[in-house]
Amino acid sequence: MNRILAGILGSVLVSGGLQAQDAALVERVNKLSFYVDELLEDKARQQQQVTDLKREVDSLRQQLQQASAAADREEVAALAETVKQLDRKHREDMDVVARQIEKLGKTPPPAREAAPAPSRQERGYEYEVKPGNTLSAIAKAYQDQGVPVTVEDILKANPGLDAKKLKVGQVIFIPQR
Repeated sequence: MNRILAGILGSVLVSGGLQAQDAALVERVNKLSFYVDELLEDKARQQQQVTDLKREVDSLRQQLQQASAAADREEVAALAETVKQLDRKHREDMDVVARQIEKLGKTPPPAREAAPAPSRQERGYEYEVKPGNTLSAIAKAYQDQGVPVTVEDILKANPGLDAKKLKVGQVIFIPQR
């Protein structure tokens, strides 16, 4: 830029000759040269500021991406922990249910002392068939209670009873020897 001003100044001097320099023109050219230098310095400062701002924006973008990725990882980790806790509770609940079912399976059906039927001379118990019962399971439950009974004993004590066609709510006689 200084070359341009020097060129302008040179052409002004040559055109007017060396004899008379216009002091006002030289002063104006000097002022313009000063302003141009200031403008060039300002432009360089602004370019540096723009470059600095670009770096800062890039840095902030990178931080935002890292924070977002970290937040996503944290959310996934929190969800994973919640799923683990739910799974643990579910397993505990299933264990409790399994123990209860096992306990119910070991508990003999409630034995009721049968009122002796007029035609029966035997002692024993009446039992109401529950869902899922089989004669062998019923006999085993009474055996576990100290009543020595077999499936054959139950069939003999209940003429017409079909072991394969037990009905829920059906009352059968369990003989006691």
